[in-house]
Amino acid sequence: MFAKEDVKIYILIENGMPVGQVRLNIEKGEALIDYSIASEYRGRGLGYVIIELISEKVRCMKNVNSLVAHVKAANVASKRVFLKNGFLEYANESLFTLSYKKNI
Repeated sequence: MFAKEDVKIYILIENGMPVGQVRLNIEKGEALIDYSIASEYRGRGLGYVIIELISEKVRCMKNVNSLVAHVKAANVASKRVFLKNGFLEYANESLFTLSYKKNI
């Protein structure tokens, strides 16, 4: 179970509208990323932007030394977002999920 300070939620705003969100679950020096972009804003590079921004934010956190993401194998766009942001694939959780990691 996470304490309140171990869970952080950020909202991406564009032109005054919320267009995406990132949730970080922080445990044992790792921040597990869960993110989404509103369907009507997908395909515009905002996935890359939101992960780039959260990577910069996490660099300032003294209790985090890496970012981790679990991505459905069929989610090509999300896999591309993490690779483009410098994450490396480090584990195949199953046939359906890939894991990516970036050291900060």
